[in-house]
Amino acid sequence: FPSHDSFCLMFFPDGVLDVESYIEADPMVTPVSIKPEWYFLAFYAMLRSIESKVGGLVLVLIFLLVMWLPTFNVSCAYRVVRQYVFWGCCSFYLILSYLGACHPEYPFVLVRKISSLLLVGLLFVFKGLWVIPYSSGFPSVLGS
Repeated sequence: FPSHDSFCLMFFPDGVLDVESYIEADPMVTPVSIKPEWYFLAFYAMLRSIESKVGGLVLVLIFLLVMWLPTFNVSCAYRVVRQYVFWGCCSFYLILSYLGACHPEYPFVLVRKISSLLLVGLLFVFKGLWVIPYSSGFPSVLGS
């Protein structure tokens, strides 16, 4: 037996569609309220936070590069300051995900720019600080 969600989708599809789905497409005009899927909203907000297209792309690439870099932060994973930095990064990412869906108006543009820069800065702090040198924090591979 079909569930309630599939029943609504089959018999009342207008209830689950976006209002902009009814606007006739014009290949010569890009709509102002265009936005990507939910999983790209934070990156879209970072791209639009910098006025230069190349600058926004560089900001996103720096973010992805720093996220990709490994860290060896075994002994300091439970420091309170590091936990604040981690949850700050998560909060700014969620804020950017919300702001990626907003229209490019005055308060959203300013908050988007500040949040993007703070996210990349906190990520540098999270990945760059508390690095344990190989000689002091890890046992030797040779057992000596």
